[in-house]
Amino acid sequence: MKTKKIVFAAGLLLTLFTSLFAQENVPVVSMEQGEIIGALPYGRHFYLRGSAVLPSGEIADSVVVRVYKTNVRHLVRNQKNTKELTADEKKYYTQSRADNPFLVEKSVWVRYRDRDAENFQVYINKPLQFAREYIVEVNYFRRYNFVFSKNEKDRILQRVLEVTEDVFADEGVLTSEQTADYLNMVVLGAMRQRVEASGEAFYGFDKSLEANPIVNAASLNVLTNDYLNVLGPQRANLRAFRQKLQTANEDLEDAQDDDDRESAQDDIDKFTKRIRSAERQIAATEAELADKLQIIRRQLALVSVERPAETTRPTAVTELDVIKVGTAFGGGAIFFNPRNADIRETNAIAYTALKFYFLPVDKRIDKPYLTNYPFFNRASIMLGIATSGSLEYRGQDLEKPIGITPVAGISYDINRYFSIDALTTVFRQPSTSSLSSQKKTRFAPVIGLTFDLDAFNRIKSLTGGEGPYNVNVTGN
Repeated sequence: MKTKKIVFAAGLLLTLFTSLFAQENVPVVSMEQGEIIGALPYGRHFYLRGSAVLPSGEIADSVVVRVYKTNVRHLVRNQKNTKELTADEKKYYTQSRADNPFLVEKSVWVRYRDRDAENFQVYINKPLQFAREYIVEVNYFRRYNFVFSKNEKDRILQRVLEVTEDVFADEGVLTSEQTADYLNMVVLGAMRQRVEASGEAFYGFDKSLEANPIVNAASLNVLTNDYLNVLGPQRANLRAFRQKLQTANEDLEDAQDDDDRESAQDDIDKFTKRIRSAERQIAATEAELADKLQIIRRQLALVSVERPAETTRPTAVTELDVIKVGTAFGGGAIFFNPRNADIRETNAIAYTALKFYFLPVDKRIDKPYLTNYPFFNRASIMLGIATSGSLEYRGQDLEKPIGITPVAGISYDINRYFSIDALTTVFRQPSTSSLSSQKKTRFAPVIGLTFDLDAFNRIKSLTGGEGPYNVNVTGN
């Protein structure tokens, strides 16, 4: 019992020291030439750092990092890929859906916070699972600024007015959202002309503009309210008057008598006056509209859009950075001659042991066991020694076979701290006859319950500078 108390006290002290004195360090993972260097950390937050310099020599203005999990597992430390992901599989895992079940984390770095930075660094806030493969998608973006001249702005707005007028004339209704779409479409065309004229590729601008429109619908009430409701009908009337004037001129040419010519001439004079009146109304309305369109003109003063410049999707593995050996102590019952009811006897036994797990286990994180591996994910081979002194059977002291009383068998974790053990112990039993000095080597089953200190990893955490031994995060 004295030994057991010493072991228990040592375990408590070890737990206390690892909690109080260890300091957390956030690891940094490096990315070079599109590949992750080493393994990804698991069960904790980390930084991902890499170069923001593009193959063209330019520096990316922003970097978007997405981490996706795959269905590939790695059960052995430093194991090579058991399955090489194809391009189609990578596309499947990283498909852009809002509810993508494989997406674990998204993090963004923007260069304007550090204009001279040639390296990006993003913080991965969600801890990863151990022994799992991940795809780290890194998207580099370049920002392009377009400064439109006064003439370009005039052409853009005039084109938008023409498009919205035609649509309103055909459909009879047009929302601010639709007007915003038309304006952004016209602006996109102007940007495309500018870029193509310089010989650069225009790939990606369309999608970027869809995600970040230049002009929003709220700014276009001036078009839907003033232009469509006032100027639109005025222009529609002008078109109708001109059409009627054309008809009147044709009637005048086809007139057969004076009455027909007089009637046609009256129509010509009438519609000519109405056309002049409508043109004056339109000019006045356009003058008022020009002032109101300054809101949109100001938004066109500097148009910026981000274009995807480079994308990499390296696969990386979270290896098992842990000592896969448990340290347990506890006790149970030893059954002597369990099959013979006449000489059967049960006694108590205390023991301490090492546990060698079949599969990766890390008790420092919230989910220490792998899923989809029933029984074996919590099972281990246990090797240990009895700590309760000499064994007794019916008043007879049993000898230790090799100076110690070994125990060995299978252990199964109930949770991260406690396990049930099915063991066997061996001892030497002296003869019950006083005339014989012969001793027999015998075995007896043991059923026990042990507490796992996970001492090796606590010591590693304390001495290796890996951070506190905490059980407070969940892998994704």
